[in-house]
Amino acid sequence: MQFLNPLALIGLAAAVIPLALHLLNRGRPRAVPFSNLPFLRQLHQSRMRSVRMRQWWVLLLRTLALLLLALAFARPALRNSSDDWFASAQPTTAVLLIDQSYSTTARVGSESVFAQLRRRAKQVLDLFEDRDRLILIGFADQAGEPSTASRSRLRQQLDDLTPGQGATNLARALTRAYQVLSQSEGRERELYVLTDMTRPGWHPPAVAPPTGLRTFVLPPGQQPRSNHALVNVVHEPWLTSPGERVDLAVDVQFHGPHPVTSLAVDLYVGGERVQRRAIDLNSLQRDGDMAHVSVPFSIAPRRGGRLRAFAQIDADAVAADDRFHFIIDAPDSVRILLLGESSTATYYPRRALTAAAEGDRSLQLRTLRFSEATDDDWHHADVVVLADVEYLQEADLQRLRRRAENRGGIILFPGPDAQIQHLNREILPALMPVSLARARGQVGRTSTLLDTSDLHGALFGGLDRRQAPSTSSSFELVVEPVVRVLARFDDERPALVEGTMGHGRVVLWSMPLDPSWSQWPESGWFLPLLQRLTRHVALGGVAERGYLVGEHAWRRLPGVATDSRVQAQAPSGQRRFVDTEHVLGESRWKITALSEAGFWSLRTDDDGPDRPGTDDTRSFAVNVDPAEADLGPVDDDTVSRVLGDAALVLDEQTPLAATVTHFRVGREIWRELLILAGVLLMLELWISRAPAALGAAED
Repeated sequence: MQFLNPLALIGLAAAVIPLALHLLNRGRPRAVPFSNLPFLRQLHQSRMRSVRMRQWWVLLLRTLALLLLALAFARPALRNSSDDWFASAQPTTAVLLIDQSYSTTARVGSESVFAQLRRRAKQVLDLFEDRDRLILIGFADQAGEPSTASRSRLRQQLDDLTPGQGATNLARALTRAYQVLSQSEGRERELYVLTDMTRPGWHPPAVAPPTGLRTFVLPPGQQPRSNHALVNVVHEPWLTSPGERVDLAVDVQFHGPHPVTSLAVDLYVGGERVQRRAIDLNSLQRDGDMAHVSVPFSIAPRRGGRLRAFAQIDADAVAADDRFHFIIDAPDSVRILLLGESSTATYYPRRALTAAAEGDRSLQLRTLRFSEATDDDWHHADVVVLADVEYLQEADLQRLRRRAENRGGIILFPGPDAQIQHLNREILPALMPVSLARARGQVGRTSTLLDTSDLHGALFGGLDRRQAPSTSSSFELVVEPVVRVLARFDDERPALVEGTMGHGRVVLWSMPLDPSWSQWPESGWFLPLLQRLTRHVALGGVAERGYLVGEHAWRRLPGVATDSRVQAQAPSGQRRFVDTEHVLGESRWKITALSEAGFWSLRTDDDGPDRPGTDDTRSFAVNVDPAEADLGPVDDDTVSRVLGDAALVLDEQTPLAATVTHFRVGREIWRELLILAGVLLMLELWISRAPAALGAAED
């Protein structure tokens, strides 16, 4: 037991008041002349003994009633863990974690889930006094900076808080909260987690909770459980050209109950709606309480370039996941310069690229011998393919270096009789940190297969792994860590690597274009892979996945010096300066913690009002995390695993103040004491009036 208001125990001294009054009113008997009635004396003595007995009972009951009243005002509480009978309530440090993930934007009627969490957070503030320390931390994919302020100031901050577009990451939020609470010594510690209690993002924190922490979870009163979201747009980026048809598929997920009303998806390209497709609800494929469907589209871009596009589904309770942004690269042309010492050297790539140009109208191929190519030929080409290189003249070496430094794409096949020392000293150092070693294997005999589980996803996507070509002999590639391996042999040797030099991209093969060395030139993989590689290096590798809100982005800016002032512009128009960071052997501009979904772009000081920084490599798409779209409730086992078995979930029907007070101090018994004191006073009143009533009855 402990007394929350021990100063009130001074009132125990009031228990002596009835005794003092009793003693003061007690005087000596005074003789009163009366008639000689000896027969009444014996009766008088008997009744006086009864009256004195009642007076002592009245004195005892009054004293006990005052004692109970004094104890009640001292607020005694029964708590098994406290051995201090006269402990007072300790000041408290409390952290309020409030969920700002985009799932809290879900609306129930006219009120959002976040508005309910905000209201409950304000109710929590009423539980504290001025001596308590209150800390507010908002969280989504990142944990916000802790804010320590008075209750009135925190109320204003809660009014200013709004949900963002990030996904839930409770582990980071709990880690931040535990670190703050662990610094609070000599105080009680409490944690209030205000979250929508949906399944995504519930992972244990990186640190253990501080000792003695009391954790309360406050979910909203009402929230929807059904939601649909656009999670991806799949299309073939290697065949997209202006005016040419390209097929797309929009992936839609449905969480919760099966939709009963018809829905449709709109497709926008370059700011214009180009198509609308209804969703066939009968084709939904269910997986537990989630269903998914793919909605097909077929469009022909009206213009070339790097086109901003997005798909949008009819609105539901959560608007943030109803749109998916992506980039369509539709180059007007990809000019390819194929060079070799002879027509035999260029035969296989010429045949493959000529066939590829029939399906990809953007490809423009020109084949020349090294001796025939001029500076203009090198300069105007988007991609230079060097077939079976064995030795390069000084003029070609200079052209190659300029090509790599000025945002040019290069694809290099070493020749069967390549002069390895010449390539390692004169050619490869100008391209990327790779060197050729001796050829490995026996030409035309042994076979080495590719490791099909470790291939570049975008470049090799859709290729039949069962038809992967084998290689009997190849050059060993000695690569630095900054070089990207696009494909490996099954013995883990690099087969195809990519690097950067200046503002250009370079791809190096480990085998010549000779069927006696490898099946590659005559395999079904060679044509699509070479066509994809030409686009890949020509467009600067922009055929990449998009980003998710909360991730970091590292972007290349061809033609921009690393000491330039560069700003990242968010979809809302907000800008921030970004710095370079050395990644994969080159300097890239790093945009930390992407905060919004939509199209981001990079701007330099040279971009005026008429030049909004819309270069083909300066825009990129960012989307919300589709995992957050699942509004299903988290199970009790997960809550216990993440927050501990002692964490208490308080719904809106649970009396907040009474429950928290019970966990702070135990069960207060002042109400019971007041009731008992009232019973004693009523008993005292009855006993004190009993003699008069009896006397009146006897008269």
